[in-house]
Amino acid sequence: MKLLLDPCVAKTLVLVVLAGLSFLTMTLCSQPLRQAGLKSIIDIEVVTNLSKATKLWNDIGFCKESPPDAARKRLFLRHLDLDAWFICCYAPLMCLLCWCAADAWAHALPWMFTFGRWLAAAQLLAGVLDFVENRGLRRIIESNTITKGSLWLTGTASQLKWLIIVAGGLYIVLGLVIWIVHTLRKKGSRE
Repeated sequence: MKLLLDPCVAKTLVLVVLAGLSFLTMTLCSQPLRQAGLKSIIDIEVVTNLSKATKLWNDIGFCKESPPDAARKRLFLRHLDLDAWFICCYAPLMCLLCWCAADAWAHALPWMFTFGRWLAAAQLLAGVLDFVENRGLRRIIESNTITKGSLWLTGTASQLKWLIIVAGGLYIVLGLVIWIVHTLRKKGSRE
């Protein structure tokens, strides 16, 4: 029990559990898309141009004059339902990873430490933006209609979400590199 109270062990345990849950929920939420014949939903998420969006949605059988078949619609809605669980796993995982990476930056560049703490909080905002995006996608799927408002809301939320996630990912990778370099230098100075 004393081992679990160690902050390093506790952080590692939480990271492993969140990573495992993120992988599991990502796998589950991608299954309905594959069954519907869609390889990736990212193109549909980030588009804000009405003509491009109409073409993308038409290509997958939505927003045409005739409504999509009910089974295909259910698969897309099932994806959005499962994606909510994925959001609840990846956003805290990215937050904690940025928080841990900030510790590595504290030795090299103190201002990057502060930036990392803000970026950690921003990962939770990315999760909120993902929920907003999913609401817009659900509206399009359920109504089988693309409006400029729902397209703008969905696309903008998605683009901001991806910007925050990519920035967090880069920060985490660079933080890992900084931590490795710092650890090797510390180890070399002891010898």
